[in-house]
Amino acid sequence: MADKKKKFEPNEQRGFIFKNKFKSKDSQPDFQGSCKLDGKIWQVTLWKKVTKNGDPMLSLAFTTEEVKSKKYAAAPGQPIEEDDLPF
Repeated sequence: MADKKKKFEPNEQRGFIFKNKFKSKDSQPDFQGSCKLDGKIWQVTLWKKVTKNGDPMLSLAFTTEEVKSKKYAAAPGQPIEEDDLPF
């Protein structure tokens, strides 16, 4: 019987981030990864930016899997149309 590969999960208060090899627009993050805080896995995205004064800065965003899945969820009582499906 083949072993199922376990999805890598960072240790508590730790994470990792990698260069986004699939970036095709400036609005997409330069780096992405995940971290674990209070037992929840967070998706981390990072953009390299420049301040108004011309100083380099990093901008971060954190999203939980719950928030990502709600993006595609229908509101209670709302029918799901075929056009609503992300695939």
